[in-house]
Formats: sequence, structure tokens, C-alpha cells
Amino acid sequence: MKPEFPGVLFLTGFIFVFTCSVFAAGPVDHFQVSPSKTSMSAGDIFTVAVIAKDSGNTTVDTYTGLKNLTSTLEVNGGVSNGISPNGTTPAGLGTISVQFNSGTATGLLFRLVKTEAGVTLKITDASIGKYGITQPLTIASGDCSAFNVTAVPGRLIKAGTTSIITAVLTDVYGNPITGFSGTFTGNFATTNVDSTLTVFSPVVNGSAGATFTAGHATGKYAVFVSSGLGLESSVTIEVAVDPPATAVIQNSEVFSRRSVVYVYRDTPVKLNVTSGNGQPFTTYYRIDNGSTLVYAPGSSFTLGEPVNQARCVYYYSVDDQGNTEGIHTEKFFVMKAQVAPGTVKIWPNPFNPANDVFATIGYTLTRDSEIKITIYDLLGNVVWTKTVTADDDAGQVASGTGKIIRWDGTNDSGTTVANGGYICLIKIKNSDGEETHKFKIAVVK
Repeated sequence: MKPEFPGVLFLTGFIFVFTCSVFAAGPVDHFQVSPSKTSMSAGDIFTVAVIAKDSGNTTVDTYTGLKNLTSTLEVNGGVSNGISPNGTTPAGLGTISVQFNSGTATGLLFRLVKTEAGVTLKITDASIGKYGITQPLTIASGDCSAFNVTAVPGRLIKAGTTSIITAVLTDVYGNPITGFSGTFTGNFATTNVDSTLTVFSPVVNGSAGATFTAGHATGKYAVFVSSGLGLESSVTIEVAVDPPATAVIQNSEVFSRRSVVYVYRDTPVKLNVTSGNGQPFTTYYRIDNGSTLVYAPGSSFTLGEPVNQARCVYYYSVDDQGNTEGIHTEKFFVMKAQVAPGTVKIWPNPFNPANDVFATIGYTLTRDSEIKITIYDLLGNVVWTKTVTADDDAGQVASGTGKIIRWDGTNDSGTTVANGGYICLIKIKNSDGEETHKFKIAVVK
């Protein structure tokens, strides 16, 4: 009789021993994350399989059921949100609920929309602190969908300053088209533009640039760009050079009436300049058909001869950036003037010969002149006359000094006049002609 030993088979001359072992996988150490493809175009949908692995890379069958996983993108060790230039967001990223069966989940759907090379998809189970990373993925641009042109800055306020125009071919997600190396051409929408545009640089990955340089003329300029693929786009650049602003200073000696500035030949004319950009400027002016002169800020000039006729002054300013305002044309009328405006006066008025002794007639001449003063009563009778020649002191110009003639209240016979109203007529005559000033004066004793 043969002895009985479990698990041992006895044969004549031989003994065979059979040993049966069952090995269980360890805890989850990492995830194997396998995309259905590693190269794709922006917007392509691809699937991912996730398998839970232990430290020996054995599938952890016990990792099963619904799991909450987090999916993120990484590029060169940093986090990428995968959002495309036009703001389109990727699909599948964030926290997702995944059903695992015996350690494996398949068919996870993802769609990446931002062109990137070397991006990896990271799947994490935060509850156990384990994750897995795909091989590097390459997302290329999709088909050409749009042609965008931008200008930075879009508003220029100085002649000679520049704006960089960038033209980009993009897919539907706003990604530049990689691999396109055609030629872009740009043109102004209108002619007679003093701004300039350079030739576009060679196109690299669907993008190229050109330089817009502002001229002196203000306005909005449309720049049209052609891609060579049948797509065109445009951008508008505003040139607002804001040049200096020049104007004639209005004062008591310079006044306007019906768009004409009235002055005397010796009236000082001044210009006021406001610099649009706060830049240094130079002001130029020309009287009639004379030479163009540089105006010194704060100075003045006179129109001189001829008088009693219309005259013109042309003026403008230019800043050091070359911004220039349009040439102003100011119409003047140069009046004859024997006395400075507003200087002929009589005081005191009323006049009492007993107390005041004299009535004083004051004036300031602009030319050596003959002066004749006649006082009439209200019936038109001549009461008193006084004449001075251009050789007399009262008839000569004295810079900054007014002249006076006094009336003592008597008639030409030396008798004091009666109380009442009188008319004082002052005639001033020189080579320019004659002018008359008329005043009422009252005598009260």
C-alpha cells in the first residue's frame, strides 16, 4: 500500500512535487496614461486610456469603480491652461468622473485647442496622491480660417512716430498657421497720404510685420493687407499730430470786427502759441507778400505802411517733431491814426473856471501833427480856438508821453464864457491825413 501525501504524486522510481502560488498586485503607485495619438491639429478629439499600476508596473485590478480624477496640461514643467488665443477652452480638462474596471478606464475624450509642442496631459487622483503623464503631445494649427491685422499703437500724435502692423493667418481658434511662408502685401486705401508703410517682413508661421510712420497730415488711414491666399484684412490708424496752435492776441489796441482785425500802423501785433504736444516749437509769419520771418515768443511786430487799406498776415508754428499746423491767414485793416486809440480826453467835465482854473485836453500822438482845437456854443458860434503846429512841443510825438492843451474857460476876447454846454472839436492833421474828435463839455460856475 502506497502512503498518501497531499500534493505529491508517486511514480515508480520518481517523485514529482507540484507547488501552486497566487500573487496579488500592490497599491496604486502611478497611472499609465495612453493617448490615441500624440500629434494632432488644434480642435481634434482624441481618446485616452488610464491604467492603475503598482510599483512593479502591474495593473491594480482592485482599483475599480467611479473615480474623481483631475486632468491638467503641462509644458516644460509649467502649467498650461490650453486656452486658445481667441479664448476657446479645451475640453476634458479639470475634474472628471471616470469609471474604472479592474484598474482600467478607456475612452476618455479630450480636445486641445492651443498650438503647443511638448505639452503633456497629467491625470491625477488627488485622493491617493498618484498621477500619470502622457508622452509629449504636439498640437499644430488647424486649417486657415481668418486673417487678422493689428496696429500698436493705433493712434499717433507725433509726425515721424511709428506703429507696428502685424498680420497673422489663424485657424478657427486664433492660432497662427504654422508652416505658412507666403508673402503679405499692404497698401493704403487712399492716395495722397504723407504717412508711409514699409514692405512686410518675410512671413514666418503665418505672421509678418510692417512699420507705419506718421506724416504731418492728420486723419484716419486704412491699411489693407493681402495674404496671398485670397484673404484680406485691414486696420485703421489715426494720425492726430496735434500741432501747435497760433493766434493773434486780442487786446485794447487790436480788435476784430466781422472777421477783420483793425489796427493802426504802429499798433504792436503779438502772436500766442499753444504747443499741442508740449514740444518746443518755432513760429513763422509773413506780412502781405513780404519775406517769411521767425517770430520770437513774446515779441511784437507792426504792419506799418501802407495805411487805410486791407492787409494780410500769414503765420503758423512747427514743433521739433515736425508737426505743423496749417497756415493761418489773418485779415487786417490798417487805419490812419494821428493819436493813439482811446487817448483823447477832456477833464474835468463839467468844468468850473473859478475853481478848476483849466479844462485839460489830453492826447497821445502817433505822428508829429498840426492840432486845431475849436470850442463852439450850442448855436454853432466859435467861442475859442487854439492851433499848434508839428514843430510845437504839443504837436510832436514823445514816446510814452501824452500831450495836453488847456482851456481856461474864456472866449477869444478873454471873457469868461457863460454857464452851459459847449462842443469841443479837435482836428489832428499830418501826412496820413486828418481826423476829428468831438466832445461835449459843460461849464458850471
